[in-house]
Amino acid sequence: MKALGYFAVVTGKGNTNDTIQQIRDYEEAFFKSSKLFKTMASSAVTTKNLSFAVSECFWKMVRETVEQQADTFKATRFNLETEWKNNFPRLRELDRDELFEKARGEILDEVINLSQVGAKEWESSLNEKLWENMKSHVFENIFLPAAMSGSSSIFNTAVDIRLKQWAEDQLPAKSVQVGWEVLKDKFEGFLAKAKASKNHDSIFDHFKENVVEEAVRRHQWEVKAPEVLRVIQLNTLEDRNVHDKYQWDAAVKFLEECVKERLRVTETLLRDLIGPGAYERWAHWTYAAADQSIKSKIKTEYGDIFFRTTALPYRSRSKLL
Repeated sequence: MKALGYFAVVTGKGNTNDTIQQIRDYEEAFFKSSKLFKTMASSAVTTKNLSFAVSECFWKMVRETVEQQADTFKATRFNLETEWKNNFPRLRELDRDELFEKARGEILDEVINLSQVGAKEWESSLNEKLWENMKSHVFENIFLPAAMSGSSSIFNTAVDIRLKQWAEDQLPAKSVQVGWEVLKDKFEGFLAKAKASKNHDSIFDHFKENVVEEAVRRHQWEVKAPEVLRVIQLNTLEDRNVHDKYQWDAAVKFLEECVKERLRVTETLLRDLIGPGAYERWAHWTYAAADQSIKSKIKTEYGDIFFRTTALPYRSRSKLL
């Protein structure tokens, strides 16, 4: 290292009780009366001049560093501007605020598109999502327990009681949750559709994802919504009038398709539990695992009990397993 200069200073008189001002006065008087230091420049003596020199050196280094960083930023800006001109030749440069407003406008445009969805499409999506979330409860807790009665009158009574209990307790809140999920899925669908368009700009993708995530996190449905739905759903259950034959046929077809689908799912599950049957083992040379053989024997014993009993109480899947 090369010294930038030399300074002569007096750090005190040796008395620890002296104040800073007393030391400063003594230092100035010492250099004024000293014959040895008269040959040195006045700017090279005293602590005050030393502090000024250190301060000037420090800020000189700061200015050099700032100028160096400024040159780096200028070079980076030039590179980014050149990249923008090459990648987006037909678009003007946008600052941070302008980019934010543009992304905000695109999100609001998607909200407008969401409001243009027709009532039939909303109804179809809601029905599909509702049934997807509730079919297990309908079969396990309402339909199958009532169907085990063997009497149409008892079946109707049991279904009415269980439906009313469900509508008073779980159905309204579940319906609100399903409605929110459908709304979210529709909005994300519009964003995905816009993302797949030909003129899509990916610069806003991360921003839009964060906005949607934050909106979902902050969203709160109206507190009165479950109570309003509860009243509507209970009134609907009390209404036993069928408006036309088409409505009745559609309901019968829907129930038939759901029961068949449930039967297919149950048969697939049963196939996984007990393994292949005798014909399949013989024809395809497949074998059941040890646990599948045990479950198959349990199924056979339970089937014998079922067919020997005229009114067997319903058992849920969890109890059977």
